[in-house]
Amino acid sequence: MRDGRVTLFILVAGAGYQNLVLCLLQHGANVDQIGVKGMTPLMVAAQGGYPDVVELLLHNDHGVDIQIKSHDGITPLLHAIQANHSDIIDLLLQSGEDIECLGVGGVTPLMHAVWMGSVKACERLIDLGADANAKDSNGRRPLWWALENRNEKIASMLLESAGGRR
Repeated sequence: MRDGRVTLFILVAGAGYQNLVLCLLQHGANVDQIGVKGMTPLMVAAQGGYPDVVELLLHNDHGVDIQIKSHDGITPLLHAIQANHSDIIDLLLQSGEDIECLGVGGVTPLMHAVWMGSVKACERLIDLGADANAKDSNGRRPLWWALENRNEKIASMLLESAGGRR
């Protein structure tokens, strides 16, 4: 399908219809099909919070690209972070997604979670070893992002995780 279209595969993945996703995969659907805004079935399932569909897409024989980015430079992991789905964050990281992958502006997944104000995602990423002292392309660390958003809980979490270094 052409870019910019809402396809059946993207619709069923984004609605969490695991059996229909499986059926489409068995009939040769392109697992990395690109739709509106460069979104793939994996991205819409991650964003929608459908771990069973995400797992099916990750563990099929068609080799889904977990590092693919939508038109706005966002990976499936960042979509899961935006939607605050820590179970899907785990699945993507267990499948080889880089916990320090850089998005637009050199932003790491942890920085993205901090910016989104997602305490749950921040906790999970820190628990999994995300670097709380990483710098973006402007030299800002996750703590800067937390303070910019006036998020005291996340700032405290980052200070504790980073050992108090600034």
